[in-house]
Amino acid sequence: MLHPPLLLRLLLLLVVIVVDSTENETGAEPLLDSFDAHIVVSVLTATASFAALFETNSQDEGTTRSSSSYMSLLHNVSVLTCSICSLSGIYATVVFSLSSIYGRAAVGTGRMDIYEEFLKSTETIRYKAFVMYLLSLILFIVLLVGTATEKIDQEYRIYFFSFLLFLSIFSYNDWNTIIKCAGPIFTADEDTNIQSHQQQQQPSQQQQQPSLGIKKKIMKTAHLSPQKEDSSTFQAPFKPHHRTE
Repeated sequence: MLHPPLLLRLLLLLVVIVVDSTENETGAEPLLDSFDAHIVVSVLTATASFAALFETNSQDEGTTRSSSSYMSLLHNVSVLTCSICSLSGIYATVVFSLSSIYGRAAVGTGRMDIYEEFLKSTETIRYKAFVMYLLSLILFIVLLVGTATEKIDQEYRIYFFSFLLFLSIFSYNDWNTIIKCAGPIFTADEDTNIQSHQQQQQPSQQQQQPSLGIKKKIMKTAHLSPQKEDSSTFQAPFKPHHRTE
């Protein structure tokens, strides 16, 4: 199995690769730059929870686990929290890292159509990664509160737990407010991209409109002149025949 230092080195190496790609690329989209912050935070939560999982197992090996149901339940909840927090953080790290790397590769080659298609195709996956990112943060706070409450003296646990719980709820409310306020930023970014493409297409359409108007006039004149000739040709044969009667 992987030890926490080895996992930390692997994840930090992935972050260094992404950061190096951001420094080498010029003109990268701001949306790709925002992925880097998600990567760093996800790495921290994943490694910290993974280290806490190994610390929990080492403590259980050194000491005999209590036979009470409460301690057994507490141990199982701690292991489950560490595992889910670590896996969700790793999932968010890999998804945002791949999105940043391949997105910058498309921008660096100047193929913006492929870049936009890539972002549109992976939108659902990035949303899942963002949910896992928030899940890792929430579980990391739960793990922190539980570990800190366990380490403090028993006579101060209730007060300390209440204080940490208040800070956690306060932090989560602020996070949720920022996330809701940040929603129009991405929708506005998509609208501006659509408007920019429409503005780029309008000059070419305006240049084509005069030529289309001339073609329509030519077609109208060409369509009317055969009708007049046809009417004269159809009337001419009947005139001599009418005079003979």
